[in-house]
Amino acid sequence: MKKIHFAIFVLFIIVLLLSLFYLKNNTMISESNSISFVEDNDIIGSIKIDSIKLSNLLLQGLDNNYYLNHNYLKELSDNGEIFLDYQGDLINDNNAIIYTKINNINGIKNIKFNDKIDIFYLYKTICYKVNNTKKSSNLEIKIISEKDTKNIYAKKVKC
Repeated sequence: MKKIHFAIFVLFIIVLLLSLFYLKNNTMISESNSISFVEDNDIIGSIKIDSIKLSNLLLQGLDNNYYLNHNYLKELSDNGEIFLDYQGDLINDNNAIIYTKINNINGIKNIKFNDKIDIFYLYKTICYKVNNTKKSSNLEIKIISEKDTKNIYAKKVKC
């Protein structure tokens, strides 16, 4: 009987380790209290801006050009995606620059002072308020268009 209990215990440990390995190699995206797992290491989270009704994946590639003309499925796309600087780290405010094309998201150019930006990144929710001045900003959003580039600055706030 002890051998059966030991075998069940070993089987439980193996299943637990395999589950942890799976979770480690997948990125969790949380939005509106629903959780799903995405098997793509370029998807690092999600971004939500209620004032312009934006809810989108947040990606991070190996450079800052790839997702200007590719979607999250890595297919060519004129619209591109919303992505974090390839050296960026939002937790430590290191190269905290988010890029997107102006035609990627209708209304993203309409972000205004004090708009709230919620980013789910590496299993944490980070909140920002747009302040439109670079001084004391933790986040920069570069909206790229053919005519010009618009920069929006935001400061980290308590969620």
